This record gives sequence, C-alpha cells and structure tokens, in this order.
Amino acid sequence: MPESMHNRFDIIYLEKLPPVVLEQPICMQNLFACLSSKGKGYLDHQFQQKPGTDYALTNPFTMTMPAFSEETQKKISGLKKLEEAFTKSFYEKANISKGIPMSKEQFTALILSDPTLGKMNAKVYEIKGQIESFINQEILSQRAQAYTLLREPANALAKKYMEGFGFHKIEVKIYGKQKNPFNERNNSTLIQVQKP
Repeated sequence: MPESMHNRFDIIYLEKLPPVVLEQPICMQNLFACLSSKGKGYLDHQFQQKPGTDYALTNPFTMTMPAFSEETQKKISGLKKLEEAFTKSFYEKANISKGIPMSKEQFTALILSDPTLGKMNAKVYEIKGQIESFINQEILSQRAQAYTLLREPANALAKKYMEGFGFHKIEVKIYGKQKNPFNERNNSTLIQVQKP
C-alpha cells in the first residue's frame, strides 16, 4: 500500500478474502500499516480445508481434515461410475459428442424430442443429487467433530500469528447460529485485532 494510505483508517474490514491471501504476510503488514493508532481490523473468513490424517489447524485460516469414511468413499465412487455410464449412454443415444457446446434451448429441445433421453437425463440428475447428499452428510459430520477445534486452539493460534505483525487485543469469534454483525452471515469466523 502506498504511504499516503498509511495510518489513515480507524476501522478496516476485510470481507471474504480467501485464506491463500490472508496467509500472505504482506496482507497483514498492509492492514497494520493502514490502521491509525488504536485502529481496529476485522477479518471475515471461512476456513480453508485441506486433506490430512486428523483435525488440525495449520494456521488461523486453514484446517486439515481426514478423508471421508471408507464407506462414504465407496458409495460416492460407485455413484460416480453410474453417473458416467448414464451420461455416456445419453450422448450415444442422442448421437452427439459430449464435448460439443449446446445452449439450454438446444438441450431442452433434445430432451423433448425423445422421452427415453428425458428419463436418462433425469436419472443422471438423481445420481448427482445422491452424490451431493452423501458428501453433505459427511461434511456435516466432520464440522461437528471439528467445531471444538475452532474454539480455544483457533483463538490461541490467531493470537500468536497476529501478534507477530504487532497487533494486540486479538479476538476470534466463531459464528454459527449467531450472525456476523457486519453482513448478517452465518458460519463465518471473524478475527478482530487492534493496532497499539
């Protein structure tokens, strides 16, 4: 940030920045530089999830989570194979290549031209819905297990990280049923910091 922006703002609110941005030191250095003395910074973010062997915070914005259960992985894999088979059959019956772009109107006309194609297309969407349902169930289960990790450990990690840039009065607020006061959104994490 140019020097003309330094020490100018009493409040800076960073909304929905991706973790890959927030993890860069320059982001926090710019935040610190642009806040006035006793100015407050607010970072609204979702946790980035990376595969791991356990639930663990690698930094204030990223969490490692174990893979889906073996049973769920098998179900999803089987459904994806079924989806691929129906999709392949659909394009073969329609006598068109899968890679050819088609407008919504053209696709609708194709479906209406043959009831069998309509049924096959409905089956593909039914399978996609089942896949999404299994994934969502697993994610909800993971979130329930990970929620305790987002309390004290998240607060301690964020405090240590933000202190490294010179901030103090650091707080972490996890929003579930309670809404983020800035944008009324649920399920986000707000880190609040103050410049000395």
